[in-house]
Amino acid sequence: GFDSANIFRQVGSVRSRGAEFSLSGSVTPKLNLVAGAVFIDGKVTRDATAQGTIGPRPVGLSPHQLSLNANWKTPVRGLELDATVINRARTPATTDNLVYVPVKWRIDLGGHYHFKLAHRDATFRLQVFNLTNGIGYGVPGSGIYAQNPGRYVQGYLTVDF
Repeated sequence: GFDSANIFRQVGSVRSRGAEFSLSGSVTPKLNLVAGAVFIDGKVTRDATAQGTIGPRPVGLSPHQLSLNANWKTPVRGLELDATVINRARTPATTDNLVYVPVKWRIDLGGHYHFKLAHRDATFRLQVFNLTNGIGYGVPGSGIYAQNPGRYVQGYLTVDF
């Protein structure tokens, strides 16, 4: 990490303990859910030669991330709709742990339509990411912030040959 002189060097060691869980299944014949959670308890042990304040939490390591995905087979043959909700806990953003990136929520919506195109199986997929256009940041390093993309739409067509 970065020490008090803003020099990247050994400032400590990280020990992470945690658990990952997921649960998936059909709620109805037409509705499938996948729920997942990652919990990490990361701790920094300060290196004896480190200068400045070294916080107890590792930079960029969120203590939890939760996700819920749903897929619904609509009454329209070949059309399926899906949604994803993701929550990430506030995350340490500096070596001294004085700055945290706030909690992040994201909602994505999408759909895909399966059909035949020139006698071949085809799928058209359309997704809206970050539906609420919420602002969020990733932390690739101490004091380094990468803004997550705002709302955007992505679509594509695939055809089996």
